[in-house]
Amino acid sequence: MASENIGSLYPTKMPGYDDAADIQAALRLYHYGSETYDPLNTNEGSIVTNSIAGHLKSLDTRLDSVENTGVGSDYAATEPVSPADGFIWVDANSTAPTLTSSNWQLISSGTMSGSTVSITDIAGQKFYIILNNWSHNNTIDDGLRIRFNSVSTESYVLYPTSTPANGFELGEIIAASTQVNIISVDLSATASLIKPVTITGAGESHTGYFINSTAITSAQISLANSGSFDDGTYQVWSYE
Repeated sequence: MASENIGSLYPTKMPGYDDAADIQAALRLYHYGSETYDPLNTNEGSIVTNSIAGHLKSLDTRLDSVENTGVGSDYAATEPVSPADGFIWVDANSTAPTLTSSNWQLISSGTMSGSTVSITDIAGQKFYIILNNWSHNNTIDDGLRIRFNSVSTESYVLYPTSTPANGFELGEIIAASTQVNIISVDLSATASLIKPVTITGAGESHTGYFINSTAITSAQISLANSGSFDDGTYQVWSYE
């Protein structure tokens, strides 16, 4: 049979046009590259390179090489020095980090004494300042003054008054009388120009806002008539 080459990328053989029609010989020639190839052959070295069987053998050899490589990495108990490109090292004793969402955190607490209670390190989206059973020793009635970031300009509005003041001020109480107040602030860690504020106490509740686009990082609690705290505790809770 005057066979002819077919294909330039993955060449094999095919019968010539002048050959007698023999489908078995044609398929043997096409697949094995030779019409005399022994289909019972078990020696890979006898496979004709330029044939379908030869190309399958080449592909199988390459797959064997990839499989022998494995995942392309080695396991070791110690960190490698100058690992080859494409390699990574993972500590077998490491643990994956736990993703957490915002939560309430107690960031500060203490006793109320002196002329001012200063609170720092506020960073949350919202925070509460809880003033528990505080009293003062002023000879006259005195009430709370609340400021943020030490801002003492007219940046505070507490309803029903709509005129900005230089601090939030609550009603006065007599000396040694105890009071409980809760101060809550929204949008505290943002650049919002208006930060909503709510202040509650014994039988009263006030809403208002702090006019300042800077994030609140500190608060100052003092007495409006320059008195001093002589009792009470405080806690600061921040949502962060």
